[in-house]
Amino acid sequence: MNNFSGVKAPADVYYYPGGTIGGPVIIPKLNFNKNRNKLFFWTGFEYYYQVLDTGLLRATVRLP
Repeated sequence: MNNFSGVKAPADVYYYPGGTIGGPVIIPKLNFNKNRNKLFFWTGFEYYYQVLDTGLLRATVRLP
């Protein structure tokens, strides 16, 4: 239960993970990329957590 009206918590929850990887690539016993300026790799991670609250709209209507 979320409140007095018995409305449940919103089910709209999203999690967006992401990442990268990188840096200079060195191959042992080869002369390739000896100066480390030709081929690279890198790394990184990020995420976005989102909760969409639809909220509660309560209205009271009185008839004359």
